[in-house]
Amino acid sequence: MHTGISHQGHLDQEARQVIRPAAEPLVFAGTIGLFEPSRSGAHNIAVLFAGSFGVEDLCSRRFIRTIAEKLADQGVASLRFDYPGTGDALTQTGSEPDFNSWTDSFALAADHLKRLSGCEKIVITAQGVGAPVAAVAAPKIPGLEAMVLLAPVTSGRIHVRELSAFLSISVEKLSLKPDAEAEAIAQVALPLGVAAGLKTIDLLKLEKPPAAKMLVLARQERATDTQLAEHLQRLGADVTTKPFEGYDRLTINPILAEVPRAVVEKVADWIATLAAPSESASRSTTHPSPVSHSGENYRETPLRFGRNNRLFGIACDPAEGPDATKAQVLLLAAGYERQAGWGSYSARLARDLARAGLSTLRFDCSNVADSPAVEGHEGHVIYTDIQVTDVSEAVDFLQSQSPAPIIAAGRCTGAYLAFQSCLRDPRLKGMVGINPEMFLWPENRPIVSALTEQTQTLKHYGSRFFDLKTLKKALRGEINLARKGKAVGSRLKQHAMRPLSKAVGGVSARERAVYAAFADLQRRQVPVKILYSPGDIGLEEHAHFFGRGRNRYPTITTRTVTGASHTFQHAHARAAYLEAICALADTVKQKT
Repeated sequence: MHTGISHQGHLDQEARQVIRPAAEPLVFAGTIGLFEPSRSGAHNIAVLFAGSFGVEDLCSRRFIRTIAEKLADQGVASLRFDYPGTGDALTQTGSEPDFNSWTDSFALAADHLKRLSGCEKIVITAQGVGAPVAAVAAPKIPGLEAMVLLAPVTSGRIHVRELSAFLSISVEKLSLKPDAEAEAIAQVALPLGVAAGLKTIDLLKLEKPPAAKMLVLARQERATDTQLAEHLQRLGADVTTKPFEGYDRLTINPILAEVPRAVVEKVADWIATLAAPSESASRSTTHPSPVSHSGENYRETPLRFGRNNRLFGIACDPAEGPDATKAQVLLLAAGYERQAGWGSYSARLARDLARAGLSTLRFDCSNVADSPAVEGHEGHVIYTDIQVTDVSEAVDFLQSQSPAPIIAAGRCTGAYLAFQSCLRDPRLKGMVGINPEMFLWPENRPIVSALTEQTQTLKHYGSRFFDLKTLKKALRGEINLARKGKAVGSRLKQHAMRPLSKAVGGVSARERAVYAAFADLQRRQVPVKILYSPGDIGLEEHAHFFGRGRNRYPTITTRTVTGASHTFQHAHARAAYLEAICALADTVKQKT
């Protein structure tokens, strides 16, 4: 039975695909790095990336990976990594990172890059808050040849203030209380020690350029970007300034982020002019064995898997090692989040599961964050069959490591992917999902437009209908009444058809396919647990197919978690998710 997205099609035949391997993972200083080796000869320079932070970093993962891949194709190796306290870096109770720990880790990363690449000359490419980190760390890096600044943060004090303002907006939009839990959202709140150090830095007050040659990609709306370039020129640096075209589209949000290909070309071509062939530099062709490092009662191993090692992921196990008597958990990210999750959500969840005795694998699907795209699938990939193929290869890998049963868990689009994967792959023995918007993507619904147009519940539309603010926006032309009216009409029609659809097992082809999927999971006794936040749009899909009365599919159970946001960020919501996964793991264990 086919219940997926047929209009997207499956992967082309393997013989026709160009399958690029993911970067080679390494661990050092409690963090994880990704080394992108040269793939066309070897040159005498290597590139060290100084990443951004928070939402900008989340949006830019594919952008930075794309630059690294372009450089590799031009014979230039590179390394990117997570600062202490961010992303996949180990977390330690009572060990708060500060700004010095960030700059120290940067200098240590430069040493690893030199060893791995065989290059003595380094070019730093820094984005956002990475600019002040790189500027402070620069004197600690012998052989620094040049520096690229992408939309650089010039004043640390102003940047910390802007992050605080963004936090307030995020908290309001996600209906969260302004507490420590909310501050973890998308890592918009810098660690206190990092923020304190960053506030003391103003690149416009530098007395010496951090590198002799500089490329500044300046935002048109930020005069300080150009002012920094001019200041560095006055200090004696050889400065090239180019516009950062498409910055707004890159950083709008992780789902809609567009990689500015022209900027990728500018950066790679400028760096290539600095490089020369080298006999001492190496072009890596080896695949080193995974290396683990340990946190508090857990052990993590960054790795690559799938055809030609094309997917990047992290296995997280209990400190004493995997337990083959317990289920393995495949954690699927939401949207275009990296596998660590928004604000390290998935990394924290994996570590909590390890402490509960469960092993997990979290990974980036193809063309998401640090896993390269498959040829022909360089655009949007969520809600498509390519991701189901990625999950299948993840299951292949887990089965090669342990005979333990496998379950899947995911939020939002990750929950959708878990549901579809359970349908397609009988090796998955169950799933836990948070707030899936739907069970099957409508074939006639364009994915891109759906991502850009936020769907709301009928209750939401009803509450806004008599709202004075809504009326004023409509009168100013800020609301497309025709589009909203069409959305409301579609919702009303769907609501009216619910009783008939449930009685006959579906009126439309999509409804029949969903009911058939439920029946198949019931027949195979695959347990499905779904958690919703109050008022989530996914509840309408659930109500349409389940409605009132007896549940004909008892293997599919749902629960609404009071006080939870869509992202389940609050402690009690995260605890409910953790509890549901552990309970499902116990159920699957007993069945096997």
